[in-house]
Amino acid sequence: MRIEGIFEKEGLEGASLKAYENIIGTRGRIVGPFGALLHSPELASLVGDTGAYIRFNSSIPNELGEIAVLTTASTLNCNFEWQAHSELAKNAGVPEGIINAIYTNTNLEVLSSDQKLIYQYAKELLKENRVSSNIYDQATKRFTVKELVDLTTTIGYYSMIASVLNAFEV
Repeated sequence: MRIEGIFEKEGLEGASLKAYENIIGTRGRIVGPFGALLHSPELASLVGDTGAYIRFNSSIPNELGEIAVLTTASTLNCNFEWQAHSELAKNAGVPEGIINAIYTNTNLEVLSSDQKLIYQYAKELLKENRVSSNIYDQATKRFTVKELVDLTTTIGYYSMIASVLNAFEV
């Protein structure tokens, strides 16, 4: 890691302690990007709260959310995020063959129609910084506005997390 991570409570006070406890409260431990983010405690709290919503309260079913995260991790070459979320995806019921297809960008026919739509939506957003009219129209027919906002924000959130992980070589 390029900067010293903050992973322990010792020596923390004020906003740093509050942020640490907030993150521990939703995740049980400080891991990955949060060791770096705690150098900016207010930001760490906000990122932690946003991530807790996305991971635990999103309107997108967990399995489909993990497809979005895996696509983001793969597209942005974020190994830490990939490793963590490939396990979470398995726990959410995503088969190994689908996880491998996303990682290798091959054999995409194994993805269900919903999974493929999320994969395409995320890929376009991350590579082109836009979603084509075709994919967007498909997404609006499949997902509610709230679900589409949650999906788009999931991709954006994990893009931000990948940036922190990759920049600081976590």
